[in-house]
Amino acid sequence: MEDQTFYEDTDTKFSKFIKPQTIEKPSKITRRMSMKFGSEVFMVIGAIDLCNVESAKSLALQQWFIQQNEEFVKSGDLIRLCLEKGFMAFAQDLVKAGYFLPSDILIKAIKKSKHEAVRNIITGKFYPQTGFELEYWYLLHKGLYAYAEIMRIAEPQLQVFQIEEHNYDQEVEILEIALKRSLERGYDDFACIIMKINPMVVNAEMIRIAMDQKNMDFLRRIWTGNQEDNFAFNRIKRMQISRIWNNLNVKTDGFRKQEVANIMKIGNIIRSLLTREYIQEARKVITWPEAADDKDILKVCVEMGEEEIGRDVIAKRTRDVTQEDFKYCLSQKFYWLALDMLKWNEPLRYLYNKDAQKEIVELLRNGSTCYFAAEMFARIEPSLWDSSNTETVCEIVNLTMKKNFEFYKCPHPMLFLVLMAEFLLKISHVNIYHATLCRETANSLILLAKCVEDNIDEENELKYFMLCQDTQCRTVLTIIAMNNFFSLLENNDVGSIVNNMWIGDRKNEGIINASTLYTSFFAPDGSERKLIFFNNMDSRQAYMFQYDQLVSSCKLRFFGQMISIAFLVFFYSMMVELAHVENTLDNFAAGKNTQVFLRLSQIWIVGIFLEKVITIIFCAVTKRKIIKDVWLFIDFFMFVMMIFLMAGVNQYYAGDGKWLNFISSSDFNALMHAVVLCLVWLKLFSILTITESYGPLLRIMYIMTIDMMTFLLVYFSALFIGAVIMTTLFCGLTTSDKFSNFGTSFQTLYRIGLGDFKITDYTNYLAFGAVLESLLVVLTNIMLFNILIAILTVTYERENEGEESKYRSTLIKAYYKWRWDDNYGLLILMPSPITIFITTVLPLLLGVRNSSRITNLFSKLFFLLFVLPMFCYFASVSAIFIPLVYLTSLDAFAKGGVKTLKPVTILREQMGPNDTESDDDDDVDGVNLGKENQKVKAFSIRRAVIWVLVGGIVTGIAYLRDLLDFWKIIFKDTRVNAFSQIEEEGNIYSNEAFINNVQETLMCFDKDEITVDEVSERYVSIDNSSLSSIVLADKNLMEKRKESIVRFFENMSFSRKWKKIKRKDIIEMLPHKNYYSENYIFRAKHIRVVWIAKALKSFRKTIANINIKGVDIPKFAIMNETYQVRRVMISSKNAKVHLNVMEKNLKMIEEKLEEARKKESQKYSSLHY
Repeated sequence: MEDQTFYEDTDTKFSKFIKPQTIEKPSKITRRMSMKFGSEVFMVIGAIDLCNVESAKSLALQQWFIQQNEEFVKSGDLIRLCLEKGFMAFAQDLVKAGYFLPSDILIKAIKKSKHEAVRNIITGKFYPQTGFELEYWYLLHKGLYAYAEIMRIAEPQLQVFQIEEHNYDQEVEILEIALKRSLERGYDDFACIIMKINPMVVNAEMIRIAMDQKNMDFLRRIWTGNQEDNFAFNRIKRMQISRIWNNLNVKTDGFRKQEVANIMKIGNIIRSLLTREYIQEARKVITWPEAADDKDILKVCVEMGEEEIGRDVIAKRTRDVTQEDFKYCLSQKFYWLALDMLKWNEPLRYLYNKDAQKEIVELLRNGSTCYFAAEMFARIEPSLWDSSNTETVCEIVNLTMKKNFEFYKCPHPMLFLVLMAEFLLKISHVNIYHATLCRETANSLILLAKCVEDNIDEENELKYFMLCQDTQCRTVLTIIAMNNFFSLLENNDVGSIVNNMWIGDRKNEGIINASTLYTSFFAPDGSERKLIFFNNMDSRQAYMFQYDQLVSSCKLRFFGQMISIAFLVFFYSMMVELAHVENTLDNFAAGKNTQVFLRLSQIWIVGIFLEKVITIIFCAVTKRKIIKDVWLFIDFFMFVMMIFLMAGVNQYYAGDGKWLNFISSSDFNALMHAVVLCLVWLKLFSILTITESYGPLLRIMYIMTIDMMTFLLVYFSALFIGAVIMTTLFCGLTTSDKFSNFGTSFQTLYRIGLGDFKITDYTNYLAFGAVLESLLVVLTNIMLFNILIAILTVTYERENEGEESKYRSTLIKAYYKWRWDDNYGLLILMPSPITIFITTVLPLLLGVRNSSRITNLFSKLFFLLFVLPMFCYFASVSAIFIPLVYLTSLDAFAKGGVKTLKPVTILREQMGPNDTESDDDDDVDGVNLGKENQKVKAFSIRRAVIWVLVGGIVTGIAYLRDLLDFWKIIFKDTRVNAFSQIEEEGNIYSNEAFINNVQETLMCFDKDEITVDEVSERYVSIDNSSLSSIVLADKNLMEKRKESIVRFFENMSFSRKWKKIKRKDIIEMLPHKNYYSENYIFRAKHIRVVWIAKALKSFRKTIANINIKGVDIPKFAIMNETYQVRRVMISSKNAKVHLNVMEKNLKMIEEKLEEARKKESQKYSSLHY
C-alpha cells in the first residue's frame, strides 16, 4: 500500500512535469529506479522513457540535481538508457556535466543483445578509450561482425588486425591481447572463455595480472590444468599432463618459471588474498582440487589469523596433519582449529607427551578455553596419562565449579562437564592414589550438569545443549548414555527430546489413516470430514509408508528389524517342530517341509551376519564408535553355528567310532539346532530391550544374571569342597552309595541344596554323617539361597530406581547406532535378508566420492520392497470400508440440501394501522426474529436417491484414487529441520552483521559492567543506521527486532533481576574475526550466561558444607533427598500444580453454569410474562 501511494504521488508530479498528451504508464525500469533513487529520478527516467528529452534535460543537467542525486549520477544508468533510446546528444551532455560513464557499457549492451545501443555506443565512442580490444573481441565472439568492423575502422590500434569473420578464434594476437585486457579489467568469465578457445595464449605475465586482479576462476583452471568451464571445478584430482602447463614451460625462462611456480603455490595465493582481505576469494581457493592438501596452507591461515578459513581447510583436507601444525595452532591459541585436527593420528600422538599434557591442564583455568582442554583429555588413553597431573586437574576443576565464575564463558558447558566426568572416571582406574578424588570430582561435575539442566527453561535450548557434538561425533546425550550418568536423564524435557529423536522429525499417522474412506467412516456425524473421501489424500500429513519417515525415524527402521527377527523365530521354531514330526533330526534338509524353513532360516541368519559386518563398516566410515556388547557376540556365534550345521559336522564327528562317540549323530544335530534356536530367541530379546514395554524388564533380568555369576562361583565352590569331604569320609558307608565317587557326591550335594536329602542311610557314623549333612543343608539350602534372594532383591531395587532414565539411556545408544547418515545411510536402512542385496552395492558405495547419490538412489529402490507389504495392507483394509462408507454416508450426503425457514413471530405485537415495521430485526435470546428468510441444511430426498444410485461408484473411485495417491506421496519430503522452528527471531539477528554490530556496540563503552538497557539502546542506534527506510517504516518489524535484541543481551547478563553484563567477558566469548562461520553464529545465538550463572549458584548451595561439632558434612548428605524421595517430591509438586489448574477450571465451570442458569431463568420469566 505504501508503494502504491508513492507511485500515485510521483505520478501527480510527473504529470505536471511533462506534456499531458505524453502521459502513459511508467515502465518497470522507471519504477525500479524511482524506488532506488527517489521521485526526482523517477521524473527524469520517466521523461526519457516517454521520449521527452527536453523535459529530462531541464532537470537532469541542473547542478542541484547532480549534487542531491550523487549515487544516481555515479551509477551511469541515465547514460545507458539514453543510448538505448538513441539520444546520443543528450548522452554527450550528461558526460560533460559530470555523469559517470560506465566502463562496461558496451559489454553489457552486447550481453543483452541490444543492438541499437551497441551501434550508438560504437559510433559515439562511449566505450573506454584504452583497453577496448576486449570489446572488439567480444563483438567478434558474439558474431556482430558489422559493428566490429565499424569499431576497427574508428580505432587505429585495431587496424593492425586483419581478421576473417569466421576464423577470429585462430588469431592468436587478438586472443592474447583480449585475454590480457579481460584480466586487467577483472572480467574473469571472459578470461576463461578465451582460455577455453585457445589455452596456448596464456603466459606468465597474465598469471601475475590475474593474481593482482583476483581472477580466481582463471587461476583455478591454471591450477587444475583444465581449461574447460564446467569440469575443472568438479574434478576430483588435478590433471597429470596439461597443454596449459606445457605451453607455460615453453614460453617461460628459468627465472620466470620459479616466479610463476611461487605465485601458483596455494599457500602464497591464500596469503596474497588474506593480506588484501579477500576472504571469500580465499575460501573459493580452498575448494580447488587438492588445494586443501597443500603443506603450507594451514600455517599460512594461522599466521594470517584466519582460524575459520583454517577450519574450512581441515574439512576438505585428505592429507595428514603434522605434529608441528598442531603444536603451532596451540601456541597461537587457535583451539577450534586444533580440535578439528584431532581426527588424524599425529596430533593425537602429540597429546601423549607429558609436556603437552601440562600445557593442556593450564587451559582449564580459563572458562573460555576449558572446553578445549576437556576435548583433548577425552582423546588421551588412560594408560598414557601422566598421573602427576591428576591432582592439579581435580583442583582446578573444583576451583572452577566452587569458587570463581569462569565457567559461564565455556562455549559448550554441558559438553565440557560430561567430557571431564568421563575422563576422570577413566583415569581413576589407573590412578590408585587419586582414584577417590577423581570419582568425587566426577560426581561434582555430574551434579553441576544436573543443575545446568534444571535451570534451562526452554526445551528447545536444552535440546541445543544436549545435542552438541564432540570431536568424536558424540552428542552430550550419547556420552551420558555410554557412561551411565543416569541422573542427567531424569529431566522430563530430556525425556521428550530423546523420544522425539527416536521417533523422528514428525510423528507419522500410521498407514490406514491415509485412507479417506477410513477417515470418513470414523468421522463424527455431522462433521465436514464425513464426506472427506470426495477429496484427495491429505499429503500434508506424515505417514509410515513415506520414504522420509523411514529415513528420519529410527523407531520405524527398528520396527522393520523386529518384524524380521520375528519371522526368523517363527521359521526356526516351525523347522524344529516339523523335524520332530517327520523324524528328520539327523538331517533337517531331508524333510519335505523342514527343508523350506531351513533354507529360509539360513538366508535370514546369513543376512544378520552381513548386517553386522556392514554395520561395523558403517561405524568406521561415519567415525562412530562400534558398540561391542554380548549381542554382537551372539550374532556372530549364531552364524558360526549355522555354518557348522550346513557343513554337516554331526555326520563327521558324532556317533559310534567317532570323536564324539557318547552321542548319536541325530542327537548332536538336534542339540546344535537347539543351541541356534536359543540364540535366535536371544536375538529377539535383544531387539525387545529397546521397546518400552519389555526393555526395562529384560534389562533387569540381564543385570540379575550378571550378579548371579559371583554367587554361582561361591555356591559351586562350596559344593566342590563338600563333595571332596563327603567322598573321603563316607565312600561306601551309605546304603544308597550317594557318596561313592566325586561325581555322585557332587550331584547328591546339589540335590541337597534343592531340598532332596536323607540323613538315615549311613551304615557307619550315623550321627556324624547326619550332623555333617545337616550342616551342608543349612549352608546351601538356607544360607546361600537366602543370600541369592537378597542379592536379586537388592539388584532389582537398584535397577528399578530411575527406570525411565535407564530406558532413555538404551534409546540413546540405539539412536547413536541407527541415526541416519546422508552419505552411508543405505548400510543401516533395511533388515535381514535385504542386507544381502545391500552388500552387493557396498563396493560401489565405498568406491565413489559422492556416496550420497548412491545412497539416495538405492535406498529408494530398496524402500519399494519395504513399502509393498504396507501397500497390500492399505489396499485390503481400505477395500473393507467401501460398502461401510457407502451405507454410512447416505445421511451425510442427503443432508446437503437447503431449506428456507420463515421468519419467527413469537411474542410479536400486532401492528396497528398507523404502525410501521422497523428496519431493525428483533432478537430474543440470540434468535433472529427478522423478516429475512433463513437457509439451513436439511435432509434432501433427491440427494438421497442420487447417493443410492451412484454412491457405490463414488466410493469405488475414491478407493482407486487413494491407491494412486499412496504411490504419489511415498517419496514426498516430510522432514523438517531440527532447529527450523526454535525461534523465529533467529533470522533477524543471528547473522554476520549482527555479530559485527554487537562488537561495535560493546567497544563504545569504557566501563566493564553495562546494563542491558544501555547496551540495547546503543545497539539499536547502530543497527538502525544500516537499515533501509522501508524496514525502518515497518513498526511491527522494528519492535520485534528490538525485543530480540533485548532478549539476547538479557541472556548475556548474570541475573535477570540486575540485568548487567560484563563487557570484557562478552568480547572474549565473541572474539572479532574477518569471517564468521555458521558454527560461530550458531554458538553466539545460544549463549546463555544467565542460566549458567544461576546453575552455579544452585550448585554451590547444594554442595555447601554444614559444620556439626567441628566436622564438615556436605549439606546434601543431610538435607538432600534420595532418588525415591526426590521422585515423590516432584510428583507431589506436579500434583499441586494440577490441583490448582483443576480448581481454576472448576471455578470457571461453576461461573458459566451460574450464568447459564440466570439466562434460563430470565428467559422463562419473560416468556411467562
